Amino acid sequence: MRKFFKVLLAILVLMLLVSCDDMMQTGSLSELCAHEDTDDDGKCDKCLAVHTHVMVKVEGKAATCEKDGNIEYFTCAECNKCYLDSNGKKRITIEMTKISASGHTYGVWQYDSMPDCSNIGSRHRECVSCKCVDMEIIPAFGHTEVIDKGYAHTCVEAGLTDGKHCSVCREIIIAQVVINPPGHIEVTDEAVAPTCIETGLSEGKRCSTCGDILVAQETVPALGHTEETIPAVDPDCTNTGLTEGKKCSVCGEMLVAQETVPANGHSLGEWVTTLEPTEDTEGEKRRDCVNCDYFETDIVAPLSHNHADWEEIILEAVAPTCTTTGLTEGKKCSKCGEILVAQDVVPTIGHDYEDKAGLGATCTDDGYTAYTECSVCGDIQGKEVITALGHSAGEDIDYEGGYEPTCTEPGFGFDKCATCGIHFGDGFVVPALGHSGEWIIDTDATCTEAGAKHRVCTVCGETEEA
Repeated sequence: MRKFFKVLLAILVLMLLVSCDDMMQTGSLSELCAHEDTDDDGKCDKCLAVHTHVMVKVEGKAATCEKDGNIEYFTCAECNKCYLDSNGKKRITIEMTKISASGHTYGVWQYDSMPDCSNIGSRHRECVSCKCVDMEIIPAFGHTEVIDKGYAHTCVEAGLTDGKHCSVCREIIIAQVVINPPGHIEVTDEAVAPTCIETGLSEGKRCSTCGDILVAQETVPALGHTEETIPAVDPDCTNTGLTEGKKCSVCGEMLVAQETVPANGHSLGEWVTTLEPTEDTEGEKRRDCVNCDYFETDIVAPLSHNHADWEEIILEAVAPTCTTTGLTEGKKCSKCGEILVAQDVVPTIGHDYEDKAGLGATCTDDGYTAYTECSVCGDIQGKEVITALGHSAGEDIDYEGGYEPTCTEPGFGFDKCATCGIHFGDGFVVPALGHSGEWIIDTDATCTEAGAKHRVCTVCGETEEA
């Protein structure tokens, strides 16, 4: 029956095609057209009706740090398409009108307060475009933890937990605690029931802490299989059968596997025509299985007809592109759909590549290699990203935003890029310089007594004695 309905559906489609052809000849099809103009020539691709744009100008708007802007463009109030010009010749998409937000361009970090072991610091920076301020908390350095190693207790001996202290400020972070011996903790090892082929175990006991066996488990012998017969299954036309088998009624293990008996297959009679064909429609025939309700149907081909009595349908040509082939114009019979003039494949045009210059990478921005671009379809070949070089710290220390060390106090500075000269990173502590100057002997040392000396620092003027 399904094939019958397919034949009926084909007849309806054929009648619809003939009706559409009549409508095209009378001009009534254009009255129902949705008017699509994919090539922007001002005419409908289907009915060739002329479309006149009703242009609305959209003013351009500059982007800011956080909000997108757009270029000036025009949109048709009738077809809702976008164009660069008011004449509707340079079509664009709505995405092409967008100017992305530039994002903030921040200056150098300024430090408001410096962190230590347990206290946080803070810093800020200002956007050079919109003057908004970005604040950031600098986490405390945190304690430099040193593990005070403990040791485990046993069932009868005390232990000690691990502790921690800070190696910088000596603060106790985690105090060590004495662990008293708990004694043996008895747990039960449950009994394991035996199966048909595997042994079991009796109940036992052990210490859950040290693992000492308190009551040992003993082996229980396996039970052995209990045999059960599985009946055979006879095959039919479409379903396979099974031979007799055996299994254990306790554990379900197969002792004698059932083997598959092949299906008998259908025994089909002679073909009988159930629907006679005509010149316009196919017929149908059927044959039945003598052992079950199964039957097969097949199509009987329509009676032959003369192509000259029916109109030719034009198969439109397809233009080739850089990478895809095209087709020449063809023809087919409107009655049966047979191809009268085959469409030939038109070779691809092929790319027309032009050389394009590359762009070198900087410390912070990626670049790209030289490449080629097709002047026809815009395909790009050989363009590879050159990753930004990244800053490279030199020997100089930049104290802008920090402070220089003195003889007795450390300073705080930043790495300075040897390539572009910009300071970068989160900064680091610069050790105190120490006093400098020549020592002056005040009292000479003897065999039994130490001498004395002093010096005046040439940088800060402080007197140091030794």
